[in-house]
Amino acid sequence: MSRIRYRLGIFLSVVLIVAGAVYIYFTHYAPLKPDADTEVTVWYVNNDRMWQGFAGLADNYNNGEGGKYGITVKVRDFNSSSELYKELDKRIEEKGSLPDMVVCDTDYAAYMDEKGVLAEMSSYFGSWEASAFRKEMAEAASKNGKL
Repeated sequence: MSRIRYRLGIFLSVVLIVAGAVYIYFTHYAPLKPDADTEVTVWYVNNDRMWQGFAGLADNYNNGEGGKYGITVKVRDFNSSSELYKELDKRIEEKGSLPDMVVCDTDYAAYMDEKGVLAEMSSYFGSWEASAFRKEMAEAASKNGKL
């Protein structure tokens, strides 16, 4: 009887280990493959060295990994924050289409939250993914405990 329990215990342990490895792979490491082609729009201010290469980086992604999975990043750069915010304000007031992502300061992000156009991202980032963020950055990008 004890041999059967021992073998059953070993078998169940192996099944749990394999199931755990498969779960971790598919939830954290498997590449994103959308059902349909996806376009992501990003608006930012191109007024310093940090952002000068961003459009080229997006092009490289579109021609590489993005092209492989049907994901395209469309960028629009502005010369100043006031130019960017003016365009965003116009679209918010007219209830027009907004970009998927905007690079802005925290004050403008708070304004977007007041207007109800700031996305809540917590559901997209589990504790596994969020653990890669610096704690200070995650706190600065959170409101009421939500990213």
